[in-house]
Amino acid sequence: MQWNVIAKRLTLSKQTIPHYYLNIDICVDKILSIRKQLNTAQEKSGGKKISVNDFIIKASALACKKVPEANSAWMGDFIRQYNTMDISVAVATDNGLITPIVFNVETKACILAVGGAEQVVVVDSEAPSGFRSSHVMTVTLSCDHRVVDGAVGAQWLAEFKTLMEHPEAMLL
Repeated sequence: MQWNVIAKRLTLSKQTIPHYYLNIDICVDKILSIRKQLNTAQEKSGGKKISVNDFIIKASALACKKVPEANSAWMGDFIRQYNTMDISVAVATDNGLITPIVFNVETKACILAVGGAEQVVVVDSEAPSGFRSSHVMTVTLSCDHRVVDGAVGAQWLAEFKTLMEHPEAMLL
C-alpha cells in the first residue's frame, strides 16, 4: 500500500506548494565510459558494480554543497538550510515504487527527475562533419518556490550538469 501513501503526498504537495520546473540536457558520454572502465575492474576483483544512479547521487550531493541554498526546506514560517545531504532515490519494483533514503550523501532537497540516456546527434564544431553522436539524458528539477527561487534552482542545475559532464571533478 506504499503507492497509496506516495499518491496522497504527491497530490497534497501539488495542491499546497507553489512549484516550478527547470529542464536541462546533459551529455553522459564520459560517465558511461568511466562506469564501463570501473565495472570492468570491479568484475575482475569481485567488487560491486557502479550504476549511473551512483554518479547522479554523488553529483546531486556535490551540487548541494556548491549551492547550499538549494538544500533547504520550508518549515511553516521560516526556511531551514541543511548541512548534510539526505537524498531519496525512487526505485521501481515489481510491487510498485519505493523511495529508500541515502543519508549524508556528501560523505560518499528539491526533486530531480532523471530520464534515460538516449543516443542523439549533437553539434560539434571540432568534428570533421560538424556533428557527432552522443548519449544525452534529460533531467527536470522540480522546486518549491517558497524555498528555492528560480535563480538558485538554475544555479544548482548548472552545477549538477557540470559535474555530470565532467565526472572527474567529483573527485576534487
